[in-house]
Amino acid sequence: MNELQITLLILAVIFITVLYFLGQRRKQSLPAQQTNKEQKDASVQQHNKPQAAQTLSPDIEDRIYEENGKLVIEVDGDQPIEPIDTGETRTNFGRPSADAEETAQTNPSSQTAREPQLFAIMVLGTQPYDARTIRHALIALGMRYDEKEQIFVLKNEAGQIYLRAANAWNPGTLPDNDDQADFETPGVALILELPTCIPAPAAMEDMIKLARKLSQRLRAHLYRMDRQHMTESDIRAMRQAALDYVSEPLKSHDT
Repeated sequence: MNELQITLLILAVIFITVLYFLGQRRKQSLPAQQTNKEQKDASVQQHNKPQAAQTLSPDIEDRIYEENGKLVIEVDGDQPIEPIDTGETRTNFGRPSADAEETAQTNPSSQTAREPQLFAIMVLGTQPYDARTIRHALIALGMRYDEKEQIFVLKNEAGQIYLRAANAWNPGTLPDNDDQADFETPGVALILELPTCIPAPAAMEDMIKLARKLSQRLRAHLYRMDRQHMTESDIRAMRQAALDYVSEPLKSHDT
């Protein structure tokens, strides 16, 4: 063999040896890569599993799966799982529930009568009002002048008084004509005394509605008896107080 052939033979041997060692090294690394991949997949599955499943025992964990975005537990037998009560309630924004209001109005004697209570809503503006403005606003809302008490009142169908509108200033009287040029007042006090001739919840609702309509007509604001701004929380408290104060309507009242 000449020198060139010997050189090529040596290079071929070296090349084959290198390929052999590379192949052996690759075979040894494949099991380790497969093990790492399996561990990673298991970790991803554990992370994606619902939180509830991660805290359960293995036998229950295998029976948990997701369906349409909801957590489902597979159970034995045909008995359905009762739905979970979320405890959510719909707010009624201070209005009594229909059942409570119907019970209070249709069966007012279901609770014992309580001591008389007085409720008032002040309707006050930023500027004084004259006699004509106050008188026309109250008449437009269905109130009528009572000569005996010298204030405006709201009556039921039987002609019994259950709601009063008085002057916000003492002595509380209001004029029955538009001719008193010297009369002025900052507003009106709506007064409801329980018990009255109609069920308490109905009377309270009438006072609240009338107060809001009157404030719109006079461009005024609602205040509590202590002259603090009335809030929705105050309105809710008054409605609830009327529901709690369920008593037998009076057979006769001031007329």
